[in-house]
Amino acid sequence: MHNRAYLIALLCAAPINAWGNSCLEALQPRITQWNHNANAIYAPQASNKAMALYGAAMIAHERAMDEDVTIACRQANEALDLAENTAEYFQHSYPELFKLRQSRQQLDIYTNELPPQDRDTLAQMDQQAEKLLPKLVYALESGQLNEAPAMVQQLKKIYQVAIGLTIPVITNKAGQYLASARGANADAFAPQTYNQAKQALITLEKYNFGQTHILPEYPDQALILAQRAMEIGQKVRGWRREPGSHEMLWLNNLDLRFDLANRLGIASNAHGIKNDTPNDDLIAAVEQLKTEIVTLKNDHAHAIEALNASHRQELADQLETQQQQLQTLKNQQITELKEALKHKFDREIESVNIQAKTQFDEAQAKALAEKAQVEATAKALEEKYQRDTFEQRRQNKLKGLFTEDEVEIFINLDSSILIRLKALAFAPGRTKIEDNQAPFFKRLADGLNIYSNRNVQIEGHTDSDGEIRDNQQLSLKRAEAVQKYLIQMGVEATRLKALGYGEVKPIASNEFEKGKAMNRRIDIIIEKYQ
Repeated sequence: MHNRAYLIALLCAAPINAWGNSCLEALQPRITQWNHNANAIYAPQASNKAMALYGAAMIAHERAMDEDVTIACRQANEALDLAENTAEYFQHSYPELFKLRQSRQQLDIYTNELPPQDRDTLAQMDQQAEKLLPKLVYALESGQLNEAPAMVQQLKKIYQVAIGLTIPVITNKAGQYLASARGANADAFAPQTYNQAKQALITLEKYNFGQTHILPEYPDQALILAQRAMEIGQKVRGWRREPGSHEMLWLNNLDLRFDLANRLGIASNAHGIKNDTPNDDLIAAVEQLKTEIVTLKNDHAHAIEALNASHRQELADQLETQQQQLQTLKNQQITELKEALKHKFDREIESVNIQAKTQFDEAQAKALAEKAQVEATAKALEEKYQRDTFEQRRQNKLKGLFTEDEVEIFINLDSSILIRLKALAFAPGRTKIEDNQAPFFKRLADGLNIYSNRNVQIEGHTDSDGEIRDNQQLSLKRAEAVQKYLIQMGVEATRLKALGYGEVKPIASNEFEKGKAMNRRIDIIIEKYQ
């Protein structure tokens, strides 16, 4: 930790104009901002990696190694992206825990007002939480998801008990503020705020006196509202003594409403005077704007669907034309083959008649054998043509389900088929498939069911960032997530097998981001016919 703190101080103190490198100049404020971000604690590994790469970039710059500077800057930015995404994932995955931690931090200002025994207990619980939280973050960042739930529950319990210790102090202070608010006539001058504070105080007192065990979502709400009601009461009493203050409030409100109406295109300024706009007109203008946005979205979606329908019809017409051409070619080839066989057979019969009687039986047997062989060959050719045509139709039907941006399809020589899912992308470190992927997976399931007599392998792959074992586990979980989704979409479970190869089967160089993006993929293999 001391080395990291020293590195942060060194980097933040370095003069930008001394670097002379655009990527370093762009990276420096981002590093500084992230180091001061409270959410950085939720992604320590990615944050440390970004700092190390930033230091490497500065060293490379000092040695005039421009190419290494560029590579290190790019990798540092990627590490920062990962850190931000990891912190956001933590907050979205455990919102209740995140809110409890925020509440505990906000209520820390009341710690000194607690009795000494409660202060000691609170300090011990804070220490437990500060030791347990990094362990939880490390487990999540390292992909050890099985260990996280127990730690989350333990942390939530610690924060709930710690917040509960401060409830008596908050209840007492909120009661004092509410009494002061009542003395300032807040019940008359600010009845809404006053009543909200009163109700929040009742909720707080029920918890404080053990009438309920449900911790209030915002423990200090009653205190804040009571203080606000007191301030409003005092302010209104002052306004009542100052002539013109009420007019100024009305005029300020008019300016705000006029500016809003002007932005919505419904403001009027007759005779050089700003006219007020009724609330109903403002709401109607906002609703109209929302309706226009929805209409534009729907029109855009309809236009895309029309283009897709036109493209599908065009592909169907092309397929029909190709099938007709293939059928015509097949009929022509069969006719020519039959004609050739007939001529050959006739010539051989004529030759047999010319030969001596002693060779007649042998020649006739030979001709008949050759005829049988030729007919068998013709039949085999026709059967092969039928198989090839059927397979071509299946392949065309499979390809017609997707656009080039969604998948890449490769037909192998052994008749197996590789489907590379370009449209599927997982969030860093995650295995969840978003609900908006359902239409794509429905078409993918339909494509696999075209080959219902073949087994299917689902292969997960990653780039080389991170540990090999972690990458293999992540790729397997992603392949299994795809497997479960396909089963839900109607693919027979016994046909599917999920495999995780991690980083061992790259299709591009991991030295560059584009290559890493290509290596992070899901491949589906329709096995050859057994």
